Amino acid sequence: IEPFTAANVGMAAIDLTLGDAVLTSDGETANVGGRKAFFLKPGRAVQARTRERIGFPNDYVGRVGVMHRMGTFGIIASLGFQIEPGFDGHVHFCMFNAGGAPFRLRGGEPVLRLEITALSARPMPASG
Repeated sequence: IEPFTAANVGMAAIDLTLGDAVLTSDGETANVGGRKAFFLKPGRAVQARTRERIGFPNDYVGRVGVMHRMGTFGIIASLGFQIEPGFDGHVHFCMFNAGGAPFRLRGGEPVLRLEITALSARPMPASG
């Protein structure tokens, strides 16, 4: 995980943070880096990615979910639940505001939680 922040490591998961830009449903890029913020209005969505780049060896798998605090405000994240063995890159996802108030997004704030599990054996590629 790069950049790695020890403060983001919990008892059973690692918090992943929002990257420095989001793509609005209007196709515009909003800069959320530094102290800048973007307010996700109710009924609107943005595409985003994590600030952290993740690199998994072939014998590890990850599970990703939205931070609990975001769910309490009606923020729904759409993403692949599983990070496959051998994955190398940023986690891309979509956030939708199903709540009743604008939700502030800032780069570097925790948005996803990652659980990492070691596999008992390296998976075999599917034939076919």
